[in-house]
Amino acid sequence: MASNSYDSCSSSMVDRVVDFDITSFDFDEPHYVDALPKGLDTTCSICFAPLHEDPFINIDCGHHFCGSCTSRITQCPECRCILRAVTDKGLRRTLLSLQVYCNKKNEGCAWKGDLGELGSHRNDCLYVNIQCSACSNDVLKCQIDKHRKEECPFRPANCEHCGVDCSWLELHEIHIDECSLCPLTCLCGKIIPRGEMERHEGFECPKATVVCEAHKYGCTWEGPREDHEKHFRDNWISHFSRMCDRHCDIKVEMTEEKIQKCMEDISGVQSDIDNCRKELSKKMEHAIDKSNKELSNQVESAQVRIDRCKENIRDLRIDKDEEINLLYKLSQEKIDECMKEIGDLKNEIEEKNETILSLDQRISDLEVIFCDHVDLYLRMSELQKRMEEEMSIILKKAETAAPHIQKPLEPPSVANMEGKMDMVLKKAETTAPLIQKPLEPPPVAAGVTVAKKSAKNKSKEHGDNAASKNIVGEAKANPGCPAKPIMKEKPSCTYILNFPSAQGKVPKEVYSSPQFYAGFYKMRLRVHPYGCGNGKGQYLSVYICLVKGKYDEEFAEWPFRGKVTVELEHNANGKPHSKTIIYHKHTPESFSTVDVETQSSKGNGLPTFLAHTELDQYMKLNRLVFKVYVKVNV
Repeated sequence: MASNSYDSCSSSMVDRVVDFDITSFDFDEPHYVDALPKGLDTTCSICFAPLHEDPFINIDCGHHFCGSCTSRITQCPECRCILRAVTDKGLRRTLLSLQVYCNKKNEGCAWKGDLGELGSHRNDCLYVNIQCSACSNDVLKCQIDKHRKEECPFRPANCEHCGVDCSWLELHEIHIDECSLCPLTCLCGKIIPRGEMERHEGFECPKATVVCEAHKYGCTWEGPREDHEKHFRDNWISHFSRMCDRHCDIKVEMTEEKIQKCMEDISGVQSDIDNCRKELSKKMEHAIDKSNKELSNQVESAQVRIDRCKENIRDLRIDKDEEINLLYKLSQEKIDECMKEIGDLKNEIEEKNETILSLDQRISDLEVIFCDHVDLYLRMSELQKRMEEEMSIILKKAETAAPHIQKPLEPPSVANMEGKMDMVLKKAETTAPLIQKPLEPPPVAAGVTVAKKSAKNKSKEHGDNAASKNIVGEAKANPGCPAKPIMKEKPSCTYILNFPSAQGKVPKEVYSSPQFYAGFYKMRLRVHPYGCGNGKGQYLSVYICLVKGKYDEEFAEWPFRGKVTVELEHNANGKPHSKTIIYHKHTPESFSTVDVETQSSKGNGLPTFLAHTELDQYMKLNRLVFKVYVKVNV
């Protein structure tokens, strides 16, 4: 009935529970010893998870749900009433007191007891599958000792011939074909170690095939070593005659060949010498004529250039002297004009400074009565604006006059021109301090209450200074501190896997990363390149295993709660492929706690992490780069 009512839920209700993680629950239903009482709810009507761990009851309708589903819905999916759920402790006690069998009863476990004791029994059950630490295969807990001693391909083994220690798989597949002390049977019937077989066949074996020692003189006999001595003894005369004939023929042939070769070399060298002499004589004559002509042409062109340069130097000297004298006269006239303008500006600046001093005196008088006469403060600001306009006009005149002050060129005949120019520059520098910055309006005294300004003045003042106040406020809040850049989270582990297809050796089914710490928890990443479980043969599977660490007893809290994100980098700086493994209260303890015997937890992960058809997008130089990000719930 629960399933039918769930199917009849509206689409809005389904949307509220669409993010429910069904794969995180253990769907092994308890095997009850006796028939269940009629009307007793044992499973959640939404996710069908067992209710004995966290049962909730809706006060209005009496329907039962698990705690995970209760946090995700607002209405009862069976009767559509408002959800007001509370923990049903009575149902929990009833369910935990029911007699059940072990879930491994079909495998041979005979345990029977209360449902509340089933969890503790699972930790001690001898018929659960555990992973062999050597070959990573799943074996029944009661058969693990036998598997490690007799069945595991990576169990320790010893070569009976040389005493080398290795695994059973390496001994029978590799070492047995390479052991130098392994006995082999020779053709002669003797048992010889593999390392001495080559020497035995080359020097000792009577059945080995050998050739006659006189084969280089023409003897074609081949046979077993045991018959060689008899053949050599019976045919020594023919061997000796063959040897003598061969030596004579070789000497004659060598002598004739050497004589002929020497004659050919002598004639060739003589002809080469004659040809070289003729070619060298021709080349030397041609080179001497060519160099003489080039040198004569270069000397003539150099002489012409020298004459032209001398004439240009004379003309340039005349032109430069005239130009220098002209520039000297012009610069002298400009200097006199600038000096007059500077004197006039200096007088104006002195007058304005006197005006500023008088204004300063007036401002100091106004400060005494500022609190009672705000209007005087406004008039003072108007006077200051006029003063600033006049000062800006004066400064513009000074700026237009400044570019005319140039350092005159020093004529060869005038030696004291540099001293006059220095005096002019010093006078211009002495006038600069006379230009004073206009005074700012005085601040309001502390504790004085000033009448509100008009709306017009207030809007104008705030409009002009809004941006600067904001900037100053930020600078005061963080003086000298630039904005901090957003830093990417640092991974807890980076693991580079050389993909098995690119290696010459037999590929392994499981690869494990080096162990790493995330907070106080020690972990390792386990990768199945060819898949595991539901992803066998079509997917790349990844799992996270908790490992015994030095902080487990003192700082770490168990069972582990948090999120572990496994990320696979893209080979072209694209978006990485990532999935998250969540450890929450419904995660079995075998996945979230470290087993005392194996020093590790079971692998909790994703059997269908990435399809093999998509591997090319993330493989670079036959390597896969994994990054693990761990967030521990506090």
